[in-house]
Amino acid sequence: MGLSEALLAKFYGDEIETIKASDPSDESGYIKGIEQKGKFAEFQGKLNALASKGEFKEALALTNDTITSGGFEDGLLQQLLFLKGMIHAELGEFTKALESLDKADAAVPESPMSGQITAVKAKISKMQEKESVQETEKSED
Repeated sequence: MGLSEALLAKFYGDEIETIKASDPSDESGYIKGIEQKGKFAEFQGKLNALASKGEFKEALALTNDTITSGGFEDGLLQQLLFLKGMIHAELGEFTKALESLDKADAAVPESPMSGQITAVKAKISKMQEKESVQETEKSED
């Protein structure tokens, strides 16, 4: 159906409470999924605020803290690792960016994001090569 858990929670809060009551140990993972998406949405708001101010070192720290706090799996972990790679690239840390993107790809192999990750890695590799050529030219002068 494609409805998000947040939307379902808003309109079907009573039913969700029934699900919680019938699955108190959350064996289905439904409640954990809702909580993960809520934490991720909160993270995105903070990240967007930092990025809009150009505070990429702070954005990287926030992203690292969010990843190490745990609780994220599969697609959300992949998105966090992808964002970490993008922030490293923005800071000119191309090797770290590529490492983060490799981890993102490995988090959910053959995911719908795999093509996007591969394309971004190719662009970052070109940026890294260009920087290397520029540094070589400077040292020759």
